[in-house]
Amino acid sequence: MVYTYPDVILDILNYLASNAVGHAFKPEQKHCEISITFPYTQGNSQTHLLLFKDNGTGVEKALLERIVDPFFTTCRGAGNAGLGLSVVYNLVKGKLDSDLNIFVDEGLALTFELHDLNK
Repeated sequence: MVYTYPDVILDILNYLASNAVGHAFKPEQKHCEISITFPYTQGNSQTHLLLFKDNGTGVEKALLERIVDPFFTTCRGAGNAGLGLSVVYNLVKGKLDSDLNIFVDEGLALTFELHDLNK
C-alpha cells in the first residue's frame, strides 16, 4: 500500500489511455491491450513503481525523448495538440516528484515511482 495523490494518478492514467487509443492502436489491429501493473518490480528495487504499457505500434526510438515535449505530435493533421504526454510528464515530475521512464516494449511502456506521502 502506498499513500499518494489519487486524483493525480487518475489524471495520468486517463491521459495515457487516451494517448494509447489515439496513437498506438491502428484500425486493422485485432487485439488492443492496455495493462497497468502496480507494484511493478524492476531488478532488486524496493520502490513503488507503476508500469503502464500497450501493445500498439510503439514509437520510433529517435522520437522517445521528444514525445513529452509540449505540442509534439505525430498526428497533427488529425486534430491532436500534442499535449497529452507533456501533461503526464509534468504531473509525474511536479506533483509526484518522480521520474518518467519511457521505453518500447511491444508497444509503448512507461514507469514512474509513487512516493509514499506518509514517509
